[in-house]
Amino acid sequence: MACTSLWPAHAQAPSTGIWRCGNGYTNQPDPGQNCQLLESSTITVIEGTRVQQNGAAVAAGVRKPADLQVPTAEQQRRDARSRQILQAELDRLLMQQRSLRAQWNQADEAEKTRLRLPLERVEADVAAVQREMAP
Repeated sequence: MACTSLWPAHAQAPSTGIWRCGNGYTNQPDPGQNCQLLESSTITVIEGTRVQQNGAAVAAGVRKPADLQVPTAEQQRRDARSRQILQAELDRLLMQQRSLRAQWNQADEAEKTRLRLPLERVEADVAAVQREMAP
């Protein structure tokens, strides 16, 4: 009997209307949040996408793994071309690294501060290309 009087007034009566609580909207506001009752306005409800009920509806253009296999000779040509590209990139990076190290060796402290980040970047790039080329 006395317990019912301890419940907040909004818990006894159902709340009507739409409440905005921060960035969310609800019809059951939380008393701990700073919620504001919205004026009656048009509310748009957007339906979500429907989930397919069975696996029968598969896209017609989906390939099977056997269709994706490349002939051995073609794959070897691709691998060789990839290796050529990586080797060219590595050669370019090593030349850039040598140039930056030469500048570093002749630089004063202010210049070394400016060269530090580019040199670290080139060294990281060299290491990455070498890892990519590793068998």
